[in-house]
Amino acid sequence: VGYDLNSQGDNFDPSRELAEQMIEFQTWSGAGIRGPIIELASKPEVLKVLDVFRELAEQKAIPSKGNELNNLSHQVLKVSEIKDKLNEKEYTQNKSKKTSSNMLSNRLKVLRKNSIIEKISGKAAYNITEVGLVVSGLLSNANQ
Repeated sequence: VGYDLNSQGDNFDPSRELAEQMIEFQTWSGAGIRGPIIELASKPEVLKVLDVFRELAEQKAIPSKGNELNNLSHQVLKVSEIKDKLNEKEYTQNKSKKTSSNMLSNRLKVLRKNSIIEKISGKAAYNITEVGLVVSGLLSNANQ
């Protein structure tokens, strides 16, 4: 639990009680974070997809004075973008076997099951969740 000391504009109201201004921050030991970390840590191929997902979201995000985590979680990533970036990375690593569409689909299912990403309704696209941002930050480049 913490307090947002950067509240500005309409969110800044010194007359409000502190109890009303508390924000619960997720930590790595929280149940919603610990479970996905434990499951994903043993899946290096899924972690590669998560690294690519985070990298693409960061590239698309427009830097702002606002909360960058929210900015990243609003980035919509198409499956084709994810696959292209993943194959590009595999090519630069001289991997002879590229990730197939079926393999990518299975890895995205694991990320969805662990609430790391959300499917955009009616589209072949996803966005990263707030839990996904925390987990991806903690496990970034875990394969290296």
